[in-house]
Amino acid sequence: ILYEGLVLFWRHFSEWFGPGIHWNLRSFFLLFYYSRVIGLDPLLASSAIALALIIDSFTDPIMGALSDRTNSKYGRRHPYMFISFVPVSIFYVLLFSPSQDWELSQSQLFWWMFVCASMTRIGMTLFEVPHRSFGAEISKDYYERTELFSRREMFQWIAGISNAFLAYFIFFKSRWRYNNCQFDYFSFNAWIFN
Repeated sequence: ILYEGLVLFWRHFSEWFGPGIHWNLRSFFLLFYYSRVIGLDPLLASSAIALALIIDSFTDPIMGALSDRTNSKYGRRHPYMFISFVPVSIFYVLLFSPSQDWELSQSQLFWWMFVCASMTRIGMTLFEVPHRSFGAEISKDYYERTELFSRREMFQWIAGISNAFLAYFIFFKSRWRYNNCQFDYFSFNAWIFN
C-alpha cells in the first residue's frame, strides 16, 4: 500500500510540475523579464500580456467545444493533449529568448512578446482545457473528483512555489558581477532553461 501511495503521489506531482512552473513564470516573472531585463516599456509589456489574455479568453471555450465534439481512436481529449507540447515548447523558449544584444525596437519587442505569449497560451489551452474535462469522465463520484482536482491544484502550487524559491535563492543570488542577479539576462536564462 505504501508503494502504491508513493507511485500515485509522484504521478500526480510530475503531471502538474510543468504547468505549475509555466504558470509561475508567466504570472510572476514575464512582465519583470521584459520590462526590467530586456528593456521593453512596461506599458507595452503589460499590453502584450493583456492582449494574450484576451485571445486566451476566446480560445478556451472554443477548445472546450472542440474537444467535446472530437471522436478519434485516442479519445476525445488525448489528441489535443499530445500535440500541445509542440507550440508550448517552441514558443515558451522563444518567449524568453530575446536579449539586450538583439537591438530590437520597442514595437518589435512588443510583437515578439505578444505573439510568443499568445501562442504559448494557446498551446497550454490545448492541454489544459481537455485535461480539466477529464474530471467528469474519470469518475462519477463527487468526492473522488474533488480529491483529484484538489491534488492537482496542490501539486501545481508546490511546483510554482518551488520554482520561485529556486529563482530567488539560487539563480538570482548576488554574485561578484551583479548585486541583483534578477536583472542579469544570463542568470535569468540559466534559471528558465535549466
